[in-house]
Amino acid sequence: MTDRIVAAASTALGEPLTDPVDLGGGSRSTVLCCTRTDGRTVIVKAYAGDTFPAESTGLAFADRTLPGIRRAAAYWTVDISVALARRAADADRPMHSRRTSPGMRQLPRHRWADLVAELTPTGELPALAEAFGGLLAATEQWDAEPLPPYPAFAGSVLG
Repeated sequence: MTDRIVAAASTALGEPLTDPVDLGGGSRSTVLCCTRTDGRTVIVKAYAGDTFPAESTGLAFADRTLPGIRRAAAYWTVDISVALARRAADADRPMHSRRTSPGMRQLPRHRWADLVAELTPTGELPALAEAFGGLLAATEQWDAEPLPPYPAFAGSVLG
């Protein structure tokens, strides 16, 4: 499976990719870090089943500008909030049963806090920033630990 993903990504980029490292992914996707011919790396994500439409909708907002990326992050945050709302309200438990993963309460609170921190200083999407701020306040009793940096960025200037 990894070989097929790397081959497809190589074709899309027009250059061979090597040394794929599995960054975790999940049941909906595979995430790899591959090396380009110039030594830089690229993150490759392949989707399983019918999960691509939801994520590609978010990508449509990301027009390679910071406001576009914030709009995409807002879309994904709303998407994950809706997907986890009922289960997170009932109790916290790991999102994945067979490996280490964030809790059902931990992930949305992390995304809400990140988005509020990104949107508030810019004044973008003020109603959404206010709504997520309200959700953070309403769920303080959840006692969900902050998430560590994403594994791909751990130890980098981004993490």
